Amino acid sequence: MFLLLDREELHAIAEAPKSQEARDINSFLDAGQLKTMDRLLGSGIAKNRAEAVAMGTAAATLAGISAGPLAAAAIGTVIVPGIGTAVAAAIATAWLSRKKAG
Repeated sequence: MFLLLDREELHAIAEAPKSQEARDINSFLDAGQLKTMDRLLGSGIAKNRAEAVAMGTAAATLAGISAGPLAAAAIGTVIVPGIGTAVAAAIATAWLSRKKAG
């Protein structure tokens, strides 16, 4: 997969956990919420998975994440609640800002 990415995209991935977006999102998710999200996703029930995604996107919304990165945050939540939420939003935000600049 990494062979398909350019230097800027790889840099965005490497820097994502340290990004302001990641810090902001993580500030709205406590350990109890992360545990609940893990449990909901682990159940395999669509309704529970949707609830976990809603929790992740709510944290991203509270952090001020915009629409495109918000969708990425939802996808990241399904992969790994919390850090996946934050990293996916940060990568999408970085990608969008580079796209607008270029």
